[in-house]
Amino acid sequence: MVIGVDGNEANVVKRVGVSVYALNLLRYFKRQSKKNITFKVFLRATPLPDLPKEDRYFKYEIIKAKFLWSQIFLPFRLYKKKDIDVFYSPAHYLPRFCPVPQVVTIHFSHKIFLKKIYIS
Repeated sequence: MVIGVDGNEANVVKRVGVSVYALNLLRYFKRQSKKNITFKVFLRATPLPDLPKEDRYFKYEIIKAKFLWSQIFLPFRLYKKKDIDVFYSPAHYLPRFCPVPQVVTIHFSHKIFLKKIYIS
């Protein structure tokens, strides 16, 4: 299985919140990668030096775009090559169109389900 990952949240100099989460996920994915589970991490820019290093089962692919990266350029690339089985975004957004199943993490959703606690 080839898992595509949006790595942009982790590929920033100053990391807080979701960026720290995304970096730790990439580190975990790197440790879990093997012959039958490989990861392709999609980025807008060259990976920063503290991101996990590439190897045979964990690779980066740079898709350069200054705007609409997740809505135009990434989906175009995914449709063009069709080389992943599922796409995962550790942030709160996904491409509107994608040729494979998608998974997203929605952070801070507890506020939606626990409104009484947060409404004063």
